[in-house]
Amino acid sequence: MEFKKDHEAADLYFRRRAERLAELLKELGYGYQMIPARSLKSAAYYDNAIAMRRNARLIARHPEWRQQVRSRMSRSCQETGRSILKAIPEGLRHSALLSLLYDGELDTDFSVPISLDSHIHPPLSVKGGLPWVWELFEKSS
Repeated sequence: MEFKKDHEAADLYFRRRAERLAELLKELGYGYQMIPARSLKSAAYYDNAIAMRRNARLIARHPEWRQQVRSRMSRSCQETGRSILKAIPEGLRHSALLSLLYDGELDTDFSVPISLDSHIHPPLSVKGGLPWVWELFEKSS
């Protein structure tokens, strides 16, 4: 991913360059996407990204939570964050949700603020789809 200022992303030179890079990198097995700055600010994407990044390392300190969530998600297609994370201490549930979302273990609608009442489901990457960050920018562009 390459982030560009809005006026650069609209420039014909940068658009053609992005198309060519995508073609060349595809042959090597890589994806490429140019993202305009406005995409980061649309809806709640930006605030959610900051919150997830701030809590990114929490799941690494509690690896047992990952397994608890995996077993819970295998039994259900979609639940709220509160119900999925009920085995985690109450004061850490929201941070754990953000960490698990950042890690790609879970998925949600990133266009609305993430809360324990958010509808959570397995990520598309589990089914061979795109990682969450690509999904996020696909939804916003």
